[in-house]
Amino acid sequence: MLAPMINIIRIPEGGRNFELFSEDPFLSSHSSVAVINGIQDVGILANAKVITANNQETWRHTINEIIPERALREIYLPSFEASVKEANVSTIMTGYNKINNIYCSEHSHLLRKITKDEWGFEGFIMTDWGTRHKAISAANAGLDMEMPGTGENAQFRKHLADAVKSGEVSEETLNEMVYRILHEMKRFGLIGKNREYPKGLLNAPEHKKLAYEIALEGAVLLKNDNNTLPLNPANVKKIALFGDARNAMCSGGGSSLVLPFYSVSPYEGIKNRIENAEVIHYEDYRSAPGGEVAVVCISSPSTENKDRETSSLFLKSEIIDAVSGKYDKVIVLLRTAGGYSLPWIDKVDAVFQMWFPGQEEGNAEAALIFGDVSPSGKLPVTFGKERSDYPAVKSSEFPGIDEKVIYSEGIFVGYRFFEKYKTNVLFPFGHGLSYSDFEYNNLKISTDHLMGNDSLIISYTIKNIGNMEAAEVSQLYISDLESSVKRPVKELKGFDKTLLKPGETKTIQLTVNKKDLSFWDKNSNNWIAENGRFKILIGASAADLRLKGTFSYSN
Repeated sequence: MLAPMINIIRIPEGGRNFELFSEDPFLSSHSSVAVINGIQDVGILANAKVITANNQETWRHTINEIIPERALREIYLPSFEASVKEANVSTIMTGYNKINNIYCSEHSHLLRKITKDEWGFEGFIMTDWGTRHKAISAANAGLDMEMPGTGENAQFRKHLADAVKSGEVSEETLNEMVYRILHEMKRFGLIGKNREYPKGLLNAPEHKKLAYEIALEGAVLLKNDNNTLPLNPANVKKIALFGDARNAMCSGGGSSLVLPFYSVSPYEGIKNRIENAEVIHYEDYRSAPGGEVAVVCISSPSTENKDRETSSLFLKSEIIDAVSGKYDKVIVLLRTAGGYSLPWIDKVDAVFQMWFPGQEEGNAEAALIFGDVSPSGKLPVTFGKERSDYPAVKSSEFPGIDEKVIYSEGIFVGYRFFEKYKTNVLFPFGHGLSYSDFEYNNLKISTDHLMGNDSLIISYTIKNIGNMEAAEVSQLYISDLESSVKRPVKELKGFDKTLLKPGETKTIQLTVNKKDLSFWDKNSNNWIAENGRFKILIGASAADLRLKGTFSYSN
């Protein structure tokens, strides 16, 4: 299975952002490991892609990305490292792009030195479909398989045998390539005895239930002024829908396009939830008479092969302008791929970031709007106020000049950039509102002085002080107070999702170790955790920190 795609979200316009997990390498790593384990636990070879820094679609086959080694190690490679060391991923895919003047499929530093030698990757490395590479340099660099293996770019098919005969590629290298592929086939039962798979199901009730739960848990309540939501269905007599309300937003475009057996649109979901109320979809927002509640569905498609033209949803302002003056409550459902600037945000009462919620979209949205369930999702990306607030604002940084892009921001990607340069944040990393409220208390750090490879245990309590059962995603950040090099203001190093009944308190326990304190040192070409003081920050988002403590570290 050619998934998951575990690259980092660097820019808001990225065409494949909808496939990615986060702007943060720690969160992306944990998500990657979970998905890979899920795929491989049922006997399917997973594919960690695309190594590495596949962050834009503009010039996707030829772009040359100039990236400092420290940024590679701290931002763009951790998800791949975790997929190897923690999930034992079967296969890894190389990207179309160049990294520091070398195509990924020929990049011996990336493929052989780091992935195979340093991380101990035992599976095989394959190309994306039709990548540019030369047989000799790719084989010697650590590439094991080219896909699809035919056509103009099929260098192994055309030249590998001759390269082995001439000694330009050793027989030992060829044997390793074959062994790695056979090793994974044997590991997953694809050679030897005929493999028996469990009987499969399509469109089963279990699938529908899971799709519904995923849409619910992934939804992020960005804004909820004056407790506009949840609506009381008994008090709602009429709801007006605007925008793309008749279609479910199930998937982005390209190789990850999924067409479900059915889908539930926002209009269908809301109409089914309040059968005794009048639900009208106004295709022409100018003709709407006004009233109590308006729900505006805003879609922004994303696809492989093309970056989005803008990071702003200003084109939807005319709809917002028209309905905000006519309706008492204006609720926006965003079906978009990631961080956007929302110039109309002050004109609406509530906003849900639904992402691409899938086939059960409408049912999940209705459940959230009417309070059947409290929202619990948190943002894995930062929303800036303007595009100028994000990294990579110069042409040389994105989309690049003459098919070359400079990663000038280095390690300062996402919230790391916003905090370092104090640019404007609309909604911070980790943000997400609830229909309940939570109280954080009782921070305890297992020791004031961490040494060597020991672990630090951090515990704290969360209490639901609201009136509704709800889940809270608490987050742990670490700040280096005495670093000899430039480091982020803080970095995510732990999180936990906790479901609490009204009045219930639970204790959360997270672990921090030496790796969590380390940075990549360019002089020693290694990870270093320096002696000194560190701060622990616990909160509901990167900007909503409730508990603080300090400890020291020494090697």
